[in-house]
Amino acid sequence: MLVTGIDFYVLEKTRSDRQLVACQICEKAYKHKHRVYLLAGSEEEISQLDDRLWSFRAGSFVPHAPFLKAEDFQSEANCDVPVLIGHLPAPESHQDVLINLGNHFPEGYQCFSRVIEIIDDSIREAGRQRFRLYKNDGFSIKTHKI
Repeated sequence: MLVTGIDFYVLEKTRSDRQLVACQICEKAYKHKHRVYLLAGSEEEISQLDDRLWSFRAGSFVPHAPFLKAEDFQSEANCDVPVLIGHLPAPESHQDVLINLGNHFPEGYQCFSRVIEIIDDSIREAGRQRFRLYKNDGFSIKTHKI
């Protein structure tokens, strides 16, 4: 699979909840039948996102599962979950949409059809560096200010 789009969602100063925006994007991707890998920065953030995906909006439902170690993913049930949250490289079954909430350039991003970066003031400089790296790799990037 080749990357067909890289999108940077740049949050305005008044809106700085990257996890909430990630949940909203996950919901939209799920409704469009995409498989999503939500790349978290830590196991603590995986747990936070796991909770948020159930409660970010009244009536929201985004089927998801944490992906903490590859051995846990041998189950067929986990293969059917449309959204995985982890900090490891994504399994092949979930290399459609990558939402990067980590603080680093995502390893293996070229395997995804779409890459989404969510940037706020706390990681603005790291976001600029990632933007340059994607650009240097020859990708066109869309920026959305929200």
